[in-house]
Amino acid sequence: MNAVAPRWERRPATRRDELLDAATGLLQKQPLTDIKVSDITVVANTSKGTFYTYFATKEELFAALNERYLDGLVAEMGRAGSDLDNGDWFDRQDATIAAAILYMYEKDDLIEVWEREDVAADPTELFSTGFNRIASAWAVSIGEEVAAGRVHCDDPLTTAFLVAHAIDGAVVRDMLGRTGQTALGPERIIPVAQKMFRALMA
Repeated sequence: MNAVAPRWERRPATRRDELLDAATGLLQKQPLTDIKVSDITVVANTSKGTFYTYFATKEELFAALNERYLDGLVAEMGRAGSDLDNGDWFDRQDATIAAAILYMYEKDDLIEVWEREDVAADPTELFSTGFNRIASAWAVSIGEEVAAGRVHCDDPLTTAFLVAHAIDGAVVRDMLGRTGQTALGPERIIPVAQKMFRALMA
């Protein structure tokens, strides 16, 4: 079994991720306002100096957590679509939608943290930017299919924004409000979201 490298031997990206992972664990137990920088560095087995190399404040680290989540979401959607590059366009969109929803459910602990926190480094702006990235890329893909005459959509950009935010809203509300049999889960949301997307292209 490989031993963990001493902190001075770890790559900068690894140290940054360790700080983010440490903060994530602490945020499951207490609000950001109650967490000290020293709490994070102890869990990450690093120094305060290392913390301030990457983040000016706890709030900046919190924003970085949001950014890492969105980068991961975009990457998962891209991988799912590229796995079916030679397949039917709707099949690729089905795969992309499923990947996005599954990723969100896998990160449900972070969703609960973000709903609870109200920090100076406003995550709302970052999330808006992130979903703009997703919706804009989707709109381009829809527009290409429309131009080729393969699908019908009067307004690709608005359609993409509605689909992206509908999926996000449904998943987040389900995760935060699930109580026993009232929970929907990805197995119910995925097929409905896929059918909704296809219906909008009819």
